[in-house]
Amino acid sequence: MLGFCRIVGAFILLLGLGACGMLDPFETGTPDDSPNRHLEKQSPATGMTPVQDSAALAAAVDPSSVPVSVCYSRLSSTPQQVIAVAAQECGPGKNPGLLVQKWDLHSCPLLTPIRATFVCGAH
Repeated sequence: MLGFCRIVGAFILLLGLGACGMLDPFETGTPDDSPNRHLEKQSPATGMTPVQDSAALAAAVDPSSVPVSVCYSRLSSTPQQVIAVAAQECGPGKNPGLLVQKWDLHSCPLLTPIRATFVCGAH
């Protein structure tokens, strides 16, 4: 019986280590922290209001002023990986600058609970 428990424990450990690739950082929508946020519907894809979405798509808003958020886990991601995801979302020639970093289980899943929000083109 003790041998079976060891085998099961080793199997669970191997599954856990194999799933580490599933915890890679990824881009997520940036929530709007304005006081009227609850009055406006937000896009599930971007986390912005419809007005913000349409302005960004129409290029009425400078793309460097639209924030980029990345969900990640400190246990499985390095700061370089998180910055690389933000840099990819910002585009070439626009360095991401960190605005805020906090636990956010509303915008990020349980296994990647930290949301880092960047602004593109920051110096």
